[in-house]
Amino acid sequence: MLKSRKVLVAASAGAMVLGALAAAPTAAASQPGSMKTWWDDSAAQGVVIARGGVNIRSAPTTNAGWRGIIGRGVVVDIECKTWGPFVLGNDVWFKLSGVEDGWVSARWVKNVDFVPSCDHDW
Repeated sequence: MLKSRKVLVAASAGAMVLGALAAAPTAAASQPGSMKTWWDDSAAQGVVIARGGVNIRSAPTTNAGWRGIIGRGVVVDIECKTWGPFVLGNDVWFKLSGVEDGWVSARWVKNVDFVPSCDHDW
């Protein structure tokens, strides 16, 4: 009698584990949104992570003209990236598109999508 109870408990536990594993892909597949890929033409997005916001520049350098500031937590559209002067160890600069046209240091913006390289002059 004891042996059959152990078998029943083990079988029940195994069925629960298999049921949970079978349900996991369905739950993950239902997540909204997806990451941008390199062949997608829409603008990538990023989130400003700097405490005081990030300065918008007219070119990808800290010596370029100042165009404004974007506050922390704001989601921005990123057209492309290029390399320029280092800002605290990061030499990547993002060209913004949309309302905030200009450049920002990638040190202060966390990209959440794939960002292509710029293939044109600014």
